[in-house]
Amino acid sequence: MAAITVQDVGADGLADVTFSNSSASDTVTPGVRVGGYELAPVFVIISNGDDSPHNVAIGDADPVEVANGDTAVFPIYSEGIGDGSVTITSDDPTSQTIAAIRLVGALGS
Repeated sequence: MAAITVQDVGADGLADVTFSNSSASDTVTPGVRVGGYELAPVFVIISNGDDSPHNVAIGDADPVEVANGDTAVFPIYSEGIGDGSVTITSDDPTSQTIAAIRLVGALGS
């Protein structure tokens, strides 16, 4: 199990986001939620470089298939105050890379 570091992404975009090798079970800390609103949303980006599709599950949600050669983006929601990390599992992470990002600042400024 690997804890994925959340990278801040601002108006410069995704060019500097670093991906790491995925493991069968990774964790990420969700964003900040206050009054039911996500103040600093966190997203996980998973790139499947394998020749076959693979299933990825975020927390307790049903698995989602990521097609071969495709990239998927998943929101990571906080469940409230003191919320811990969210587990990300994959049926075969061998050729997958993963990154976690937090959108910050004014986009488009």
